[in-house]
Amino acid sequence: MATTTITESYAATHKFARISARKARRVVDLIRGVPVEKALVDLRFCLRRASPMVSKVLRSAIANAEQAAGLEPNSLYVSKAIVDEGPTFKRWRPRAMGRAFPRTKRTSHIRLEVAEMPDDMRPRQKESKAGTAKEAAVAPTPTTEADPVPSEVVAPVDSAPSEVAAPVDSAPSGDVAAPVDSAPSDDVAAPSDDGEAQAENKQE
Repeated sequence: MATTTITESYAATHKFARISARKARRVVDLIRGVPVEKALVDLRFCLRRASPMVSKVLRSAIANAEQAAGLEPNSLYVSKAIVDEGPTFKRWRPRAMGRAFPRTKRTSHIRLEVAEMPDDMRPRQKESKAGTAKEAAVAPTPTTEADPVPSEVVAPVDSAPSEVAAPVDSAPSGDVAAPVDSAPSDDVAAPSDDGEAQAENKQE
């Protein structure tokens, strides 16, 4: 024997709505059995005159569920939607040749009930590929021992050129420049005087 679970519903009613029951039922049929969030969106973009009336009744039912049981709107759906005929106001309109044409102004009673959605109606949460990719990119690497290795390798590479560059800059300034300036002044001028003296002695 199948067991049925009875869920508590929360209702709201708009009595003596100044619209015919036939026109109001066309709007109510759109939201029957629909989650309340989707029903409010459908009523917002519905162009029929009964849409604002039905929307107010639905918002009142949602507020009753939140106040009475503390339910969230995303967990509710329209479990029952009924539109009954109300009293009819009879009016008369004058016509030609003294006649009177009857006019009927109809009313209706709009009643909506909301209840907590069963498990089969609740939307399932699916993980998107984009979400998993972002989580994988933000997630830390599993191995933390590999981080200090590059710092040990880079340190000797940065210090090696500094040791080699020091002797390269100091070598030409002290050893090469000093002998180049002093060599020609003493060594080249002296033999030139001796050569002239020997040439004079030979001529004599």
